Amino acid sequence: MNNKMWFLVGAIIACLIASAVLPVPQVGAQKTITIVDSAGREVEIPQPLERIAVHYPNLLEVIIALDAEETVIGVADSVAAGQDKILQRFSGKPGIGVGAGPRASVNIEKLTELNPQVLLVMSGASRLEKELEPLGIQVVELSCNELDTLAQEIALLGKMLGREKEAQQYVAFFQTYLELVDQRLRDVKEEEKPRVYLEFFSDYTTQGRGSPGDMVVSRAGGNNVAAILRLPFPAVNSEWVVRQNPDVIIRAQLPMFAPSGYMVTDPSAMDKLRGEIMERPEWKGKEMKAVETSRVYVINSDLWTSPRVPLGALYTAKCLYPDRFQDVDPDEVHREWLRKFYGLEEGGIWFWPELE
Repeated sequence: MNNKMWFLVGAIIACLIASAVLPVPQVGAQKTITIVDSAGREVEIPQPLERIAVHYPNLLEVIIALDAEETVIGVADSVAAGQDKILQRFSGKPGIGVGAGPRASVNIEKLTELNPQVLLVMSGASRLEKELEPLGIQVVELSCNELDTLAQEIALLGKMLGREKEAQQYVAFFQTYLELVDQRLRDVKEEEKPRVYLEFFSDYTTQGRGSPGDMVVSRAGGNNVAAILRLPFPAVNSEWVVRQNPDVIIRAQLPMFAPSGYMVTDPSAMDKLRGEIMERPEWKGKEMKAVETSRVYVINSDLWTSPRVPLGALYTAKCLYPDRFQDVDPDEVHREWLRKFYGLEEGGIWFWPELE
């Protein structure tokens, strides 16, 4: 053999030895991360996360803010039908089901067709895991609508989507205003807090301790008169409310029943609802501070049940303590939120009457 031939043989032998000792890459192996969702379940999430179905519409707001909307391949039927003005960019995407929480139902056939890596659902809908397990679709429970867990859940979604920096910026924005509320109310004594009666969607359905409205009012320095009740959404009656004699009444209403929210400019529906509350026949002749002083308000339900719940605390704090928040315009903060994170330029009506 000449020198060139010996060199070639040596190179072949070296390659064979290297292939024997070096790890062989696994074809098709995929990186994953393990997260703990809102239900305390450990879920293995594929990385990168490129195809997600989002059953709970509120989570789409966060996904927009994290600049990850291109990952969404399926949405709730209501969003697909274009019923939410803030989520219009997802209109026309495949609908995957209806409902929320324990009442959630999904279109198995459509999900099979879309083959998402992950399905995002509202907390309380983990029963869907058993239905989707044979399809290889991971189910993650997140709500992103409660003050106590909002920052944590947004950070978790940012980690799943590889958008940690964007998640930090989103959280930092609303934390600024929550800290403002905390700072200006820190010296309010318990006995000085206004007594607030809350209604949720229907007459005499109130909000007990730990409910969305209760958390908002508590953070805003109010004393929820129904916090003594054990159920989160207890039904009461007119006599019970009269006995409580609240200083303030706040009614949260779905925009489909009393038009309000993004791009709404006519407050007549909210004003009509407010008038009906103040003029309830069963309250005539009874001592009702909130009615006598006209401290009756209607709030768009998004401010109790969406990622913009910190705004609910800001609106409510100004409602309860106007002297302490004279320089704060919640509507302007709301417009900045929509513009900065969702790219939306229009305003809307969220709280009525307007706070001066």
